Amino acid sequence: MSITWRGDMAGNLRVMAEKARHLQDDAYEGAKVVLEDSDARVPKESGDLASSGVILRDRGGDNTVAIAYRSVYAHWIHEHMFFKHPHGGEAKFLETAMLVKGSEFLNKAGEHFWRRL
Repeated sequence: MSITWRGDMAGNLRVMAEKARHLQDDAYEGAKVVLEDSDARVPKESGDLASSGVILRDRGGDNTVAIAYRSVYAHWIHEHMFFKHPHGGEAKFLETAMLVKGSEFLNKAGEHFWRRL
């Protein structure tokens, strides 16, 4: 008994290339996991900082995303370890979320990619 596969290799490669054009959508799905965790870690004075968190597309080239906080003081709150946060939250909220949820980011992006195949 033998198995014969007759397929269009070029056609299959074209399909894979088409799927790869949507990698940014996959990364976006993964980034939502990190943003959600980061929002939970943001210092909560007025809620302005947490509501300014966004996922931006094409920030580092093709098929990339970035997580950013657009509040004017986001950088200061994130970087200064000596600030007190009496209403909860912590410094390095985005960095910590990336460290804690990084593997979940990859899993979610990969899951989203494979669903499209």
